[in-house]
Order: sequence, then C-alpha cells, then structure tokens
Amino acid sequence: QEEKARSFMSMIEERIKKLDLVIGDILSLSRSKKIDLKIEELDFGKLLDETITDIRFNKGASAIHLEYQRDPGHVFRSDYNQMKVILNNLMTNAVKYHNLNQPNPYIRVSFKRVRNAVEIAIQDNGQGISKESLPKIFDMFYRASSGTEGTGLGLYIVQEALSKIKGIILVDSLVGKGSTFKIVLDNA
Repeated sequence: QEEKARSFMSMIEERIKKLDLVIGDILSLSRSKKIDLKIEELDFGKLLDETITDIRFNKGASAIHLEYQRDPGHVFRSDYNQMKVILNNLMTNAVKYHNLNQPNPYIRVSFKRVRNAVEIAIQDNGQGISKESLPKIFDMFYRASSGTEGTGLGLYIVQEALSKIKGIILVDSLVGKGSTFKIVLDNA
C-alpha cells in the first residue's frame, strides 16, 4: 500500500519485461543457428498470414493498414523456420516503429520473382531511421531509437537467418517518412 513500495514493484516489473524480451530474442537467435535447414516450397501468402497472427496483438498493430496483393503464384523455395524468424522481426519492427498519429499508417508488403531470385519488400510510412544509424542497425544490441521497447537484436537475428539461407537484406529509410527493407533470396 505504500507509494514507495508500489514504485519499486513497477520498476521490477519493467525490468522483468525487458529481460523477457532479451531472453526471447537470444532463444530465437540460438534456435535459428542450431536448426538444420529444410529447403521446401513455401506459400508466401500463408507465411505472411502466420506472421500477422503472431504480431496482431502488438501495441498499435490494429491501427495500421496492411497492403499485400495476394497471388497464388507467390511461391518460393526456402527454409520455413528461417523465413518465419525474418518476417516476424521485420513486421514487428514495422509496427513498433510506426507513426500512428498520421492519417494513413500502412505497411506495404510485396513479393517479386526476378529470374531465379525472389525479392520480398516490407515498406512502411513510420518513423524512419537516421542516416547516421543506418550503417549500425544490423549490429548486435544496437538500437536506433530509445523511445520504444526493444533489445537491439531483431535486425541482427534477421541478418543471421538470411546468411544461413544465402539471402541479403537492403534498407532504404528517411526519418519521418518511413523505411523499406528488401530481402533478396537467390535460387528461391
């Protein structure tokens, strides 16, 4: 009942939540590194649906419009677990670093086949990333924004998962305008 005790309990709860996030990300990284690859045919639409189901309860997710042109031809060959980790982290970031105070917050997802490669882009009109931060965003524990919860492991995990399936990631971002993360998978 004491105000001081309630304040301490609140601080303890916040630290526990932060530790839980770090442990969850470290477990995800560990799983990603240890699981053997199983290359199989994947339906991108279904993979995206599963990802949306996983993140739909994240703070602010329901206020963001998702744009994706569903096509039964959006099929490619890759590892399900690695792709799930990649999409989960990228979509979670697109929600987490969004600007919900604008008229039309959106996340636009596209799938394109270019010969034997597949390009998957996730674009948002969120906060964006500063030019100074861009070279460091894939570093372990680097956080470009201190205003949101995060461990600084998400994009590092994405890059590690992509290296396992021989993919690359490109990013284009402007502060206040949003970001586009493009994954390129060869022989997919």
